[in-house]
Amino acid sequence: ESSVFGEGELHDTVVLWRPDTIVSLQELPSGGEVTVPLTLTLREAGEDTTVGIELDARIGKDAPLDIVGPRLSFPLLSDARLRAFVREMSDDKPDDGQRAFRVYVSVTNTMHDLDDLNISARLAEDITWVDVNSRSAGDIRFDESEQRVSWTLNALPASVRRIDGSFDILVPADKVSNGFLVTDIVFRATDRVVHTPIEQRIEGITALETE
Repeated sequence: ESSVFGEGELHDTVVLWRPDTIVSLQELPSGGEVTVPLTLTLREAGEDTTVGIELDARIGKDAPLDIVGPRLSFPLLSDARLRAFVREMSDDKPDDGQRAFRVYVSVTNTMHDLDDLNISARLAEDITWVDVNSRSAGDIRFDESEQRVSWTLNALPASVRRIDGSFDILVPADKVSNGFLVTDIVFRATDRVVHTPIEQRIEGITALETE
């Protein structure tokens, strides 16, 4: 479909881009370039899945020139996913006008082993760090000078499908419904199979973003 192949036409396993649907293909000057989007949806993917693409082009009408390009292979990045939410701790209500919340962070991963994992997040202004509540593995630390929480792990094998961590914060009562409690949540790791960095971001989470 055009939403997937960028005005291309799918014929079995072949996608055709034609000059009658892509105007920039009608005439290409010396040194010119045409870019067409291509998005593929896979029904299944495993640890060794590789996407292969062969590119061919035909130039001209009366005496067409056929160009056969090289076969391109694209190994898949692992399917790691970052998630974060908060939950108010109803059994722990301070008497100083603040409210207690617990921040939950998780990463799911099923395809490739990951190395050098780091998950970091910044506490919003006026939010007070309390302590680490739990973690599946690794080390969670808080840098008071930067108001930043950092969770590091040396490695995560694909056999471990999920890791979870949580920490506690205090929130002024007037800030609970006013903006992010935690911002700039960033997950970084290296896919050991394809030797490629992975990075995912969540802009922030509010008190309304519960599980």
